[in-house]
Amino acid sequence: MKRVRAVVGPDMKIAVSVDSHANMTAEMFALANVIAAYRTYPHVDMADTGRRAAEMLLHVVDTKAVVHFAVAPTALSHSCQRHVTMMHPARGVYDALEALEKDVLLLSFAPGFPASDFSQCGPTVWGYGHDPKKLEHAVEALLFKNTGGRAGMVGGIRRAICSSAAGRYRSPGNLTSRSSLPIRRTIPA
Repeated sequence: MKRVRAVVGPDMKIAVSVDSHANMTAEMFALANVIAAYRTYPHVDMADTGRRAAEMLLHVVDTKAVVHFAVAPTALSHSCQRHVTMMHPARGVYDALEALEKDVLLLSFAPGFPASDFSQCGPTVWGYGHDPKKLEHAVEALLFKNTGGRAGMVGGIRRAICSSAAGRYRSPGNLTSRSSLPIRRTIPA
């Protein structure tokens, strides 16, 4: 993403689809205008995820309404065996995602790759929507579902609602640690 952003500059919109095992970082959210994660493991929804990302990007570009962004990392990580979406617990998380998405534009969840060894490794929930309260509710509810309803397991999660309009994102600055998520960014009107 960094190389693409360097070539196209700060004004070009970028949509990205990511593997659900992506360890989402502040830099990734700063470099892309829209990010959508796969919803299946084994990964059979790559084309659907690309379509969701592209449709969301077109919406951001075409809408006159404000689009908000929220992201929340969780400290609770599951082994990759629990990421298989054909069975629970992962199936339940993605069923909840699809139910919660009816009130927002796009929700994503990346359980991450727990075997990675760097400061920003771990699961992340994020989304886009017009109503910041509905968006925050959806992100929090999905985060709660991912932790099995154990709010104490979530740890030091901080949420952000970031406003946007059909313009360009501003970089959130130097965010380097997992605790730096969520990031704040806006699209000026």
